[in-house]
Amino acid sequence: MTTPDFIVVGSGSAGSVLARRLHDAGAGTVLVLEAGGAHEEIHAVHDPTLWPTLWGTDVDYGYRTVPQPHTAGRVHDWQ
Repeated sequence: MTTPDFIVVGSGSAGSVLARRLHDAGAGTVLVLEAGGAHEEIHAVHDPTLWPTLWGTDVDYGYRTVPQPHTAGRVHDWQ
């Protein structure tokens, strides 16, 4: 394997567009890194309208904020 010219971390909306534009511009080789697998068995992963149903599942990283002083010290899910 050769060393890529660019490494894009995350293939969400911004990462995918950036990788494609670098590719189309002929800027060099592009490596896109994404966490996790395909999760073909989880329908909600492939339907953006169902993203809230993924909270607390195996595909949720479970990130939470520290207590926020401007929300009465509450801790919030970071999605």
